[in-house]
Amino acid sequence: MINYTYIRQNFREAVHFLAVGSGDVRSRLIQANRALVHLKRVKIPDELQPDWDWIQKELNKFGSITRDDGSVFRGIS
Repeated sequence: MINYTYIRQNFREAVHFLAVGSGDVRSRLIQANRALVHLKRVKIPDELQPDWDWIQKELNKFGSITRDDGSVFRGIS
C-alpha cells in the first residue's frame, strides 16, 4: 500500500527548500534532493512517474561529485 501522506510530505519539504531554503540555488537543490532521495519510483503514482523520472534525470544529469581519487563525494555511488 502506498502512503500518499508520506510522499506529499517529502514533496512539500523539497518545495520548501527550493522556495525559502538557505544558500544559493545549488545548495537549495541539494537540500531538495535530500528530501526526495528516500522515495522510490514504485511509490509514485503511475500518472506521475514520467514527472518523477524527469526530476531524477535533471537532478543527476551532471553525475556525482567525485574526489581526486575517483570515489564519490556526493551523488550516486
